[in-house]
Amino acid sequence: MLKVRTKFRILIAAYSFLPLVVILSLTWNTPVFMDHDFQSALTLGLGTAFILTLYSSYTWGLKWAFMNQLTLVSNLCCAIRRGEYTYFDLPNQPVESQDENEMLFLMRNMNWMVRQIENRESELESRVEARTTELLHINHELKRAKEAADESARSKSEFLATMSHEIRTPMNAVLGMSELILATQLDTRQKEFLTILRSSATSLLTIINNILDFSKLDAAKVEIETISVNVRDLVEEITDMFKTELMDKRIELILDMDARVPRTLYTDPVRLRQILVNLVSNALKFTEQGEITIGVRYNCQEGTGNGLIFSIQDTGIGMDPSTLSRLFHAFSQADGSTTRRFGGTGLGLAISKKLVTLMGGTIEIDSSPGKGSCFTFSIKAAPCCKEEPSPQILPATLKNRAVAVAINNPTVRRIVCEYLTSFGFSVSAFGLGNKMITAVAQQTLSHPFCLAILDIELPDIPPGDLAVALKEKAAAMPVIAIGTDTRNNAGDPCSRYRTNAFIPKPVKQSMLFDTLMNLLESPESVKARSVQGRRTSVCPFQTRILIVEDNPINQVVATEIFKCAGIRPRVAGSGEEALEAMKNKTYDAVFMDIQMPGMDGFQTTRAIRRNKRFNKTPIIAMTANAGKDDREQGILCGMDDYITKPIDSKTLFEVLSRCLGRTIAPAPTDSQQADQPGGAGETAPGINIGAGIKRVNGNRQLFFTLVADFAADHRDAAETIGKAIRDNDLEAAAGLVHKLKGTAGNLSLVDLHSALGVLDQQLKDKGPTGEALERFDLELKRFIAAVEALTPCKHCTAACSSKGLPEDPAHGTASLPEDAGKRLAALDTLLAQNSLRAKSLMAEITPLFQSTALEPWARKLENQVKRFDFTTARQTLKEIKQTIRS
Repeated sequence: MLKVRTKFRILIAAYSFLPLVVILSLTWNTPVFMDHDFQSALTLGLGTAFILTLYSSYTWGLKWAFMNQLTLVSNLCCAIRRGEYTYFDLPNQPVESQDENEMLFLMRNMNWMVRQIENRESELESRVEARTTELLHINHELKRAKEAADESARSKSEFLATMSHEIRTPMNAVLGMSELILATQLDTRQKEFLTILRSSATSLLTIINNILDFSKLDAAKVEIETISVNVRDLVEEITDMFKTELMDKRIELILDMDARVPRTLYTDPVRLRQILVNLVSNALKFTEQGEITIGVRYNCQEGTGNGLIFSIQDTGIGMDPSTLSRLFHAFSQADGSTTRRFGGTGLGLAISKKLVTLMGGTIEIDSSPGKGSCFTFSIKAAPCCKEEPSPQILPATLKNRAVAVAINNPTVRRIVCEYLTSFGFSVSAFGLGNKMITAVAQQTLSHPFCLAILDIELPDIPPGDLAVALKEKAAAMPVIAIGTDTRNNAGDPCSRYRTNAFIPKPVKQSMLFDTLMNLLESPESVKARSVQGRRTSVCPFQTRILIVEDNPINQVVATEIFKCAGIRPRVAGSGEEALEAMKNKTYDAVFMDIQMPGMDGFQTTRAIRRNKRFNKTPIIAMTANAGKDDREQGILCGMDDYITKPIDSKTLFEVLSRCLGRTIAPAPTDSQQADQPGGAGETAPGINIGAGIKRVNGNRQLFFTLVADFAADHRDAAETIGKAIRDNDLEAAAGLVHKLKGTAGNLSLVDLHSALGVLDQQLKDKGPTGEALERFDLELKRFIAAVEALTPCKHCTAACSSKGLPEDPAHGTASLPEDAGKRLAALDTLLAQNSLRAKSLMAEITPLFQSTALEPWARKLENQVKRFDFTTARQTLKEIKQTIRS
């Protein structure tokens, strides 16, 4: 497209050359064309036309006519494109549009167009600004609402965390005291009132626990653990929880566990127990008669992932499809009317579904009105690598022996027969008692039965009459009765049913095996098997264990637990000391504390794993906080397993046995006494004395010493922690709280341990710690008062009342005996070995320093030894030796 000025040049050239072309055409063949003057004039005309054509746009006439206006219009368009709004400076006199210059008319209309664009853009900017202001206001309101919601959620979480203990503690006290009162002499009316009180308190505690659990799940505060679990033991423990309800309702609870389920799997036992308890409670609530079956299967198919499949099937009222659609919603119930027969919060199934999802599984229900319901759920659970051999091994003399079973319920009959077959017996099953009598009579001579198992609920004959009839046919054959006894049946069930043994339902595989062995094996074989079991279960003295723990009290507790299994462990007070101990000696296992000054447990584990010699040495973490992050970090740095503080001896030996691949257990002794919480003068609020004495291998004097030393060493703990919090040194405060929590748990200081747990959690969440710190201070004062009220041995009282070196020690003049140096050397050796004999030797050494210049040092050393602070005691002993030599 040509420019306007080019077009004008072409037009001017055309108009300029047109007369010349006409002249040429008229004079081309005339003499005039050949005239010299005519040609000169023609040439001048052509040159003038050419020059005018070239400079036509710059000549005054054309510029005046339209070129100046055209340039202004072009500049205005460029300015509009750049976003600059300018106007033409035009005369303001009124002129008719038909009489006005066309360029001026164009420019005037362009001025109007620019004004409209400017006005509309200004209006648009105003609208955008208004909308932006409105959006900013809305965003500000949303931000404030979000902050308020977050604050509300945080306050709710903090409130629940704080109130959890505050609510549960008094409820547990109500339940505990009601149980104690019910065990006393009461009349019928008082017992009825207390039974109602206990039942109501139990229901209230269940509701509180459900609300707290649902709140934690809703706030995503629940973490799933992954530890080794004996699934059979866990399910059997759950069945024991419902014995009372089963007796009252006369409902049969059946445990159907597949024999292919591994003995131990990695899962979360607490959450699995919670799911099963919720579902079994739900089934029991809606079942008036019949049975409840707990089924356990194991899925190990490739591509589907390992997992446990549980089913809880009942013969209750069932549910219609409309009820099933809202069954797993929070606060929904199968019967939500005001006249509903069944209570509850409607949270149990909602909690169960959330927990199942967190554990990597699904939950389903199949139900029909009047036909009962079946809940089926699955969870991920991997089997432990090292499976222990089954203890249920039948002696060769009992292999393939015949056993007669008469049980009315076909499911129970099938399960019991499977148990007996897995033991190695040959089983004959009957649904009626009379058929069993006939079979026993027929096989008395050919292939006699060695045992008979009968159900007390057979429809054709009473259990007592059946037992008498069986013994008439086979006098030497033991008879076992199984069933659900009622509360009204007092006395021995064996005498009532005239049998040799009684096994309550649901029949447990381990209990059935033990009962069979007690009835069928001779005393000599039982004794031999018991001795063999001791030999294989007790760890030999050659087992080498290293305990890495910086807290002296925890060192003593762990050492005493191992001593009951015949193990004398080596103790290292720090990570550096542990590495030094492992330079020249190999240990079968290492128990590693996590939080230690200097090198912590993770750093020490990494340092150990860098040495290829210790690649296969099991390292087991000991921590007061077995959080998911701690466990994952421990696995990443090379740890094999973990145990939580307070240290439980059963758990410790189970973990150690699993890591070593052989059974490690406390050595049973005939003289070992049962757990005794102590006499009347040895009870204290907030201290579980019986559990504490058990944890230190029954050493009562040692337990009281440790408790007194803990009280003496940490009188100012609340003030120290409070100062660290005020100084915003939360890391130091959390470290001290963590250490105190572990020690308090090991000493069974239950109230103090609980208070420290709440404070520890709030320090982790960086939340307000005022109330938690006040509660810890109160519990600490109560604990110290309780310790002072106790009357243990004299050295405990001395440890609690005297600490450290006096400011102005008295300087004596007496001289030391000649054998003082030898005794100090022997003491140093015992301290290096972390031997408790150091205390008795110190008691002999202390009188040697009386009335000498070293008496204050001796008292300081004695207090350190009493507190089991052997590392510091060795430093003090070194200073004493240097003083003697100088």
